[in-house]
Amino acid sequence: MKILELRGYVLFITLGLVVFFLGAFLVILVRTKNPHETTMPNLVGKNYTNVHNELLRLRLKVNLEEIRIPEKNEGEIISQSVSPGKSIEAGSHVYLTVNQGYDRVEIPNLVGQSLTRAKEILGKVLSNEIYVPITIGGITYIEASNEEASDSVIDQIPEAGKITNSGEKIYLLVTEPKTQKDKSDQSYLNQPAPFVIQALNRQKFPWQIQSFSETKLRSESGLVQSFQKDSTMAKLIVNRAPKGNSLQGGYEFVEWEVGDDGIYNIFLEDYETETKTLDLMISQPWKEGQIMNFAFYRKGDVLAKVQTSDNDLAKKFKFKVSIPN
Repeated sequence: MKILELRGYVLFITLGLVVFFLGAFLVILVRTKNPHETTMPNLVGKNYTNVHNELLRLRLKVNLEEIRIPEKNEGEIISQSVSPGKSIEAGSHVYLTVNQGYDRVEIPNLVGQSLTRAKEILGKVLSNEIYVPITIGGITYIEASNEEASDSVIDQIPEAGKITNSGEKIYLLVTEPKTQKDKSDQSYLNQPAPFVIQALNRQKFPWQIQSFSETKLRSESGLVQSFQKDSTMAKLIVNRAPKGNSLQGGYEFVEWEVGDDGIYNIFLEDYETETKTLDLMISQPWKEGQIMNFAFYRKGDVLAKVQTSDNDLAKKFKFKVSIPN
């Protein structure tokens, strides 16, 4: 019995020593591990925009390589240079292959073309060495002036020359056909607010943008969400996405509190020459304290001026290219 008890004590002490040394070894291992190392996450199949911030937090330097796989989603990560689960030091370079879901294209100039010809041009736009189509997002019809041909494009969004992808939709402002039978009922919903406003101005019909509706979808920004019209006024609600950097053009949204009762006009001018380029609002009455909302599509640097019926300048807004830091 004494021998068995002695063996039990020896076994207990031995197990205690093993646990002690094992714990000490783990403590030393943890303390000696490189604090600047991190574990590479599995990124394949995820969208790069969704993991960008995580990679910054891990202090990894990301190099992107693009590949064109039509069956994959835009921005989807196809491969990564460091295997998932592998230890990697902060500051290391990681190479990601990301799918470019759309072909890069230059928006063609459609102004002056007939609608039929414009559709033909958009059906075959050159991208590198292949032709790809660009989808028409909508057509807004406007009364033709004496100098304008019927059924022809007089404006477009985005502007000609913009480098974008073939997935971006293009919107056209087109003069109405000559014959009534060729005309279709115009719905202003989901049409660019600047085009709808131009059409209403051409009809000399008063309008107001009642409010801007915030949207996170860039493709919805600037489009009319709600349109109501009675015998005296057209009332619009317009989608507005958060403002981002713009190197050439883009939608601009303005909210201004009217200082005095009066009749007001709004127009755009070239930033350098201060020559008028476009009327935004023509001779509409406003009351002191009302919020005057207006929206337009900027092409380059412009000034937006609010003027009274006496040609006095009530307010001036400057819009210039914003350069990312």
